[in-house]
Amino acid sequence: MKVVGGGEIQVYDQVDEGPHQAGPQELWQESVVLLWWDLKQSIGGFYRIGHELNHKDGPMIALWSSTVSREGIFKKTTYLPLRPQDRIARGFGSGDGSLRFEHDGDCVWTLEDQDILATLRIHDFHPGIDCYPKKGAISEFAPHHMEVAGRVSGSLKVKGRQYEVEALGFRDHGWGVRDWTSLLSHRWLAGVFGEDLSFCALSWHTVDDSMAQFGWVVKHDTVIFAKKLDIVAYVECDAMTTRGGRLRMTLTTDEVVEVEFEAMAPSIMSFHHGIACVDTLCRINSGGRIGIGDFETTANGQQGRRQPKNLARDGISANGWHPGIVA
Repeated sequence: MKVVGGGEIQVYDQVDEGPHQAGPQELWQESVVLLWWDLKQSIGGFYRIGHELNHKDGPMIALWSSTVSREGIFKKTTYLPLRPQDRIARGFGSGDGSLRFEHDGDCVWTLEDQDILATLRIHDFHPGIDCYPKKGAISEFAPHHMEVAGRVSGSLKVKGRQYEVEALGFRDHGWGVRDWTSLLSHRWLAGVFGEDLSFCALSWHTVDDSMAQFGWVVKHDTVIFAKKLDIVAYVECDAMTTRGGRLRMTLTTDEVVEVEFEAMAPSIMSFHHGIACVDTLCRINSGGRIGIGDFETTANGQQGRRQPKNLARDGISANGWHPGIVA
């Protein structure tokens, strides 16, 4: 991978796709994430498996699993003890057997839950890269964090209906100490148009009132950092869920990239360690070019004192099945 216009990245090899040796800290964790959307069939999903190996009550797993289809939207957020079978040499188990991540040269996600089966294989557009700052509050929350855009293929079966998946996707893999209580609010915008263009943009606001913004685009084998970001979320009346938003990135090469995010499904909230994290899967548009993305937000002004229940525009908080989307 090359860098144009200044900045430094770390490129990981495939050995880093599997689990890492845990540090001694109580808040050490390792997590993998996949978001994907098939624009032709209006199906997609957001999955996260987080292993928290040094929890005071024993190793735990945070599972966020949401699948969107016309037959329904299935959402599950759980926090379960880590079992021996969840420790996979080249992957991560979910604590209940419903979701599994493995790396066999590609990253493969296998889902088996209530009336839903899926096998999804990610074909990376570029190597795993870490573009995060290595100082400041974000480095304390995500000290090692790779992001990769790609194509997703495989199969999805929902309530008896079979789909053959051809989608765009974005994945990440992070490990190290993560203090969820340090976060007041954030925006994480990830998007993919194709092998020649993907991006990630973040804003970060912590309990000490420090703020940071950073981001980058990937064009084939080249990374270009942003020197200025403008992130606007279209926030609903519940002050958490969104119907998408807008991103304007001025790159270090002075190129300006503007992206409009339009929600393709209701926002889905995962409540973990007092943080209400909201992910909105989106159709993205940049100058007429269409892709897929995720507009992720938190708004933790209440600092975890209350789990939100009632969300606007059919936003999903409760586990279980919910009505399907209408194209």
